Amino acid sequence: MEIQWPLVFFTLLTGLGAGAFAFVALTEWLGKAERTRLPGASTALVAMAAGGVASVFHLGHLERIFNVLNNLRSGIAQEMILIGLTGLAIVVYIIVVRLGYSAQVRKIVALVGLVLATLLAIAIGKSYVLAARPAWNTWLLPLLYFVSAAVLGLFTIYIWAALRKEEEATVLAVNRATLITLAVQAVVVVAYVVYLAVAPFPNPLRSASRLLAGDLAPVFWGGLVVVGLLIPLGLTAWFFVAKKKVLPSLVVAVVGLVCVLVGGGAFRALMYILGSSIEKFS
Repeated sequence: MEIQWPLVFFTLLTGLGAGAFAFVALTEWLGKAERTRLPGASTALVAMAAGGVASVFHLGHLERIFNVLNNLRSGIAQEMILIGLTGLAIVVYIIVVRLGYSAQVRKIVALVGLVLATLLAIAIGKSYVLAARPAWNTWLLPLLYFVSAAVLGLFTIYIWAALRKEEEATVLAVNRATLITLAVQAVVVVAYVVYLAVAPFPNPLRSASRLLAGDLAPVFWGGLVVVGLLIPLGLTAWFFVAKKKVLPSLVVAVVGLVCVLVGGGAFRALMYILGSSIEKFS
């Protein structure tokens, strides 16, 4: 199957935005990282807007959005609705912070945004769960997209926490959360490869051997495993255990975000290549 690059960037940017705001909302409830919240929310809004632009390139014409909304049960329509609602929640949150509303009001808006952002991160992956495409017909895909959004969002918050010079305890907490989430992502990636190996309707086009030792191995091992997982895992683990911080937290955060963006793009590209249907028609 041909790689749909506009959708690759759409899911990456939208996932980053959803993940970033979800963690902004969590810091609001935890009473931590106050200096990071507003720039984090603004970054989330910009990322989601950029993701929306990328999706328009996939549709080809802007007016086709209205055709999509005619079927509210479709995955694309549900994604668009959730993007709109999550974006609105972010805008409202930015306004209440700017206008100095009470902590209780901020927490209510943040909670609504957290729920919407979580649903959006899951919905992005859920829309690909199709029985006609065995490599996609698993709930591991929504889980992978959800964890990917969490990792992207955490590294985004990590960057702002370093730039805004949050307390060392806060930066270390973000680093620890990022390390744990990366480890979870690695486990889910392994589970997905196992699923491919045992999925029904086996076909060489969607075989796990293509990833492990075939024509897709360079992208899988190089782009996804080494760049997307091992490098950010190594950086965050090193920063976590090192008594003397050799690398500044900002370097860890920026390099980590670039790496997980590359890894996320690699996984999405591989997913499309493996997404052959049960029957191929000429």
